[in-house]
Amino acid sequence: MRLILFIILFALNLSLQGGNFLKSEFMEMPDFHNENVFDKKHTIVLHGDYHSFSNALKHNINYSILFNRFLDEDEKSVTANDLKESNPFKLNWNFGATYFYQPQKSFLFDKSILGIGFKNVQDFRGVFSEDAVNLALYGNKSFEDKTAFIGPGNFEQRVFNEWQLFYGGTKEINESFTFFTGIKGSLLQGLQYISVDVEKAELFTAPLGESLTLDYDFSMIENSDQGIHPGIWNGFGMDFTLNAGVKTTDYYVSATVSGLGFINWKDNSRLQADTIIDFQGIFVPQIFDLDNPDFFNDYIDSVNNTYFPQSELSNHRSANPTVIDLRGGHSSWEFFALSGGVQYRSSFKNSGIFWAGASYQPVSKLNIHKSFAFSTMSGYLSGLEVEFSSPNFLISVGSNSINGLLFSNHFSSGSAYLKSTIKF
Repeated sequence: MRLILFIILFALNLSLQGGNFLKSEFMEMPDFHNENVFDKKHTIVLHGDYHSFSNALKHNINYSILFNRFLDEDEKSVTANDLKESNPFKLNWNFGATYFYQPQKSFLFDKSILGIGFKNVQDFRGVFSEDAVNLALYGNKSFEDKTAFIGPGNFEQRVFNEWQLFYGGTKEINESFTFFTGIKGSLLQGLQYISVDVEKAELFTAPLGESLTLDYDFSMIENSDQGIHPGIWNGFGMDFTLNAGVKTTDYYVSATVSGLGFINWKDNSRLQADTIIDFQGIFVPQIFDLDNPDFFNDYIDSVNNTYFPQSELSNHRSANPTVIDLRGGHSSWEFFALSGGVQYRSSFKNSGIFWAGASYQPVSKLNIHKSFAFSTMSGYLSGLEVEFSSPNFLISVGSNSINGLLFSNHFSSGSAYLKSTIKF
């Protein structure tokens, strides 16, 4: 079955060479270069998306985390063979809803749109060393009589809600050119934050596993209230997205900058430790003590009190990852359109994506978008989107990295998104 899907995917690459790549990154923003955005007075958009990127960690690793399943030896070896000295990854999923209203009169534009929206964001990112990943995949048996250099590395988790306001529109410059622009401002409701920064972590496993020695220097920040519910405000912040461009009858170019903002996390427990742990095992006075949960709780408390200092409460500010997106397109043909662009992400150093796409309309209510891209982090990406439309309803389903979804053992990226639009 996967071979058949691969052949279909390869054929689509040959026939279209590239569609609407990374559209899902800004799916709550109106496409001002598209006149259809103004054809109704009211618009409701429901959307959800999932993305993952890495330079070496295969997408099947994400599957195992999301669906709580084990990896077999072949799946582990595929990732282990491609590991680099430093292995960054990014994983996030979002869902939300947006309402747009087109006023009859506009002060700044010929046509304008106002909007309000909500989006829940769960964002995970980090950088792991080669030894740290191998330790997670195979355990410390493979490091017998060796030192595993787990650090340096870091991990960050952010869960928050966006409460959004939109405004934008189009202004005709002359008969040939129309200017369009939009802005989204968001109030950020921080729900959960964890940050771990490992400066050094060296684990030595003695022969036959008789002892473990861990020499480490790390810091950890975690908000004190770990519950996630609508009324909680563990952090407060803001975020802005700016979009501007020019369109003609046949062409458009646009630029978008998102992630201009931050979140101030309050009442965080901050822990820092720089020490050496020499573990010789656990002394069990009586075999029946193993059935007593208090025995292990007392042991863990003893380790914490000995090696980990008491945490301190403090506030912490995390910057939002910035994305710069440049794109353009040509759509003078009746059933066919071309587009392309480049995107830069501040999440990791030298993280860029170059893409080209095509759109084809075989029948009046069906659009197919195909994209081909190269990511400096994840390599080759192949996107596919299918869009069904009617005068009052539109639904889009697609992926910016369908190769990662179909062949998760061989690609380090994956994405999927769904968007439904109701107009009246």
